[in-house]
Amino acid sequence: GETAVFETKVDGYPIPKVIWLLNGKPLTPKDGAQIEMNAPTGDAKLTIPKVDLQQHAGSVTCRLENVHGSQEETVHLNVLAAPLIVTQLPKQEETVSGKDVTLRVVVRGSPRPDAEWFFNDIMMTSANSSYDEEKSEYQLLLKEPTVASSEGTYRVVLISELGEADSTPCVLTVLEPVKLTKIGPTSEVVDLKVGEPFEFLADIDGKEAPKVQLTKDGKEVKFTSVEDMRHIYSIHEVRPEHQGVYKLTAKNKTSSEETSVTLNVTAPLDVSQPLSDIHVLLGQPGTLTLTCDAFPVPKVTWSVNYILIT
Repeated sequence: GETAVFETKVDGYPIPKVIWLLNGKPLTPKDGAQIEMNAPTGDAKLTIPKVDLQQHAGSVTCRLENVHGSQEETVHLNVLAAPLIVTQLPKQEETVSGKDVTLRVVVRGSPRPDAEWFFNDIMMTSANSSYDEEKSEYQLLLKEPTVASSEGTYRVVLISELGEADSTPCVLTVLEPVKLTKIGPTSEVVDLKVGEPFEFLADIDGKEAPKVQLTKDGKEVKFTSVEDMRHIYSIHEVRPEHQGVYKLTAKNKTSSEETSVTLNVTAPLDVSQPLSDIHVLLGQPGTLTLTCDAFPVPKVTWSVNYILIT
């Protein structure tokens, strides 16, 4: 923000041409530089008003040229500035449990400020912090983060002799993959008779909370009850229509898990209406009727006088 002034005396005949350069690039009034040359006295002057850390810091060169040769002198312009955060920490950051994550903040300042990192407002004494000089980026590496040790609020304070800057806080959320534990049944295939009970139980955990779906032969069915992690689907008395493949799927941002069980329902053969004798007039149709309950549906064969009808 202050004004930088460079003055020098030059001599030569013919009067040399004076060229001012900043970091090797010629300066002109278009760059905001004020260039003055008093030929009779040989006084050359460069004025840079309101110096900027990014635009003006570096090497300033005064080059003289005439037909007999050239000469130049170089000095360094140090622009002092209190720490200024150019790119803040993100307000929210997510990572998966066990997966390294790096928090980054871009800061301008001269001399280069020191960084103090804080976790839940407690200064981190053994932080894996580093500085990328090319990007002016301060970094904090969190290795193998967990919910217990790493989830919380982070911030960084940049300090130099000219002042300090405090970053916005960053809330780190540590996600955990889905954990699906089938409690029952213990086998993948269950055979039950009509009227017996069936229960499908599983404990499901994860962060973020997993989306859980239960399907029967591809069509969604509702759980009987959900209590915390425990998901229960129960049938008090199974019937033939309950037979099928039940698949439980749980997924969140980090992973997906599934388990399934095949329910087979059987019913013993029970003849509720047996065959009975009938009397039919010659040439007229006659119908014999048998009623039975069974699942799966039984195979029925007919015979006359012990001869199979095909």
